[in-house]
Amino acid sequence: MAGRVLIVDDEASVRFFERISLEEAGIEVDEAASGPEALDAVAAADTPFAAIVMDFRMPGMTGVETAERMLSAGVTTPIILYTAWADPSVAAVAADLGFTLIDKSDVEQMVAHVGRLATV
Repeated sequence: MAGRVLIVDDEASVRFFERISLEEAGIEVDEAASGPEALDAVAAADTPFAAIVMDFRMPGMTGVETAERMLSAGVTTPIILYTAWADPSVAAVAADLGFTLIDKSDVEQMVAHVGRLATV
């Protein structure tokens, strides 16, 4: 049985592609289009998400800011920063916060990693 995953990205086309990729792997997906929507989704969830796949660069509240707020609220769900901006400074931020960093060009790695986390 696979757990639910939350994907957070401000671009609808990216969320659609992520959703299709994860659902083809048998993973149930919820979506949020912004940091505040993600915070609301996590707070409203009856059961914790198995993983959160979060875009690094979003307008308003970035993925890192959103993830930091989740951590401050006691969320223990694994967070994956999924970004096209995977330069060394982004990798350092992800490592410092204990997040997995996956480049958006490697959808297979993202699906495989999420699949491991979502399998109960």
